[in-house]
Amino acid sequence: MRSLLILIVAACGPAAAPPIVARPPAAPPPARPASTSCGDAGVILRGRVDDPRKAGPAKEAVIASACLHDHWDSETLRCIGSAPIPQDCLDKLTEAQRETLDTKLVAWGDLFGESVESRGGGDDHAMARVVECSSGIGNVAAYAPVLTVTGEANDFASALRKQAIEELCNDSWSNEVKQCFEDGGLAETCRAQLEAHEQTAVTDKLTEIDQLVARIAVMKQQPARFDCKKLVAVHYGDAAWKGKAEPRPDPKATRGELAKVAAERKQMIAESRTLMTKACTDERWSATSRACIATGGGDACFRGASIPASRWGFPAVGVIAKTGIPECDAYSAANAALLACNKFPQSAKDAVMQGFEQQRQLWHNATTDQKAAFASMCKQADQAIRQAALSLGC
Repeated sequence: MRSLLILIVAACGPAAAPPIVARPPAAPPPARPASTSCGDAGVILRGRVDDPRKAGPAKEAVIASACLHDHWDSETLRCIGSAPIPQDCLDKLTEAQRETLDTKLVAWGDLFGESVESRGGGDDHAMARVVECSSGIGNVAAYAPVLTVTGEANDFASALRKQAIEELCNDSWSNEVKQCFEDGGLAETCRAQLEAHEQTAVTDKLTEIDQLVARIAVMKQQPARFDCKKLVAVHYGDAAWKGKAEPRPDPKATRGELAKVAAERKQMIAESRTLMTKACTDERWSATSRACIATGGGDACFRGASIPASRWGFPAVGVIAKTGIPECDAYSAANAALLACNKFPQSAKDAVMQGFEQQRQLWHNATTDQKAAFASMCKQADQAIRQAALSLGC
């Protein structure tokens, strides 16, 4: 899956999108005009590639998108545009910005079979290879308490554990701990090497998952309560929509304009419910996943069934929700078109949808002042996603 994150970057920026909070963060303040744009940075930092026709533009898009969505500052950009060795300017990035860029470059290299340097160029900056969390968490089913459920329920619980532990691993686990697991160490031996707060986080997450699995087992004894219509009524019930995909009220709007917004929202909700009911029926969602959703398990239910949770966000993917920002609405349409392309790998679609859903929530909550900044960002992201689609033949 990691090898396909290049497509996520080109479409929506980094996989770890800004967190959704009750009060949206202020849009980044306007920076002084930089002599070098993010697009320029991609070209300058691209370095040598074996396939300049396909891999070259894709690598430029990776760097440009990381720059755009991680908000590289104007000083860094000016340095990149003027320094004798532009790669040295990346020392000005924060640790998080560097990690994001390196991760995306590794994904690009895996996808195109290219060698990768963490700074987009010279051999003097070769990136150290580290153990990835995908292989550095061991057999999560063997973590204490060991899973005792069997069959479909075991697969479901194992999938939940794997994703949850990978997230914790990505947050802070040391390379030594991951190496222990990758070398085949016993689960409890390797877990003992975690910091105290990390061990607590693992225990809490496993307890949470075990409690959900227990609720699912009870629900599965009452099949009539978790058919497709029932689970949709829970997931997309009126209460679930409160505060979601609601454009910030415009005090200058007329009564007619307000009525139009309300009608569009009502249609958006209805379309989301229809899409989910159809998918549940046509795709024959398992009894375990349906029971989970019916219990109100939320996104965990989709993750356990390998269904992208962001596909069933608010609104569902494929339903266009007006944000009041034309550039972001256009970006939404381009994103939906890419997701509908059968040449776009499903694993990449999953990650694209996750990041896009988080961005969309920010647009809906944008203040008037923020909308101008988001419009600029969406315009550039729209261009990047169209380039990605073109390179795939979509």
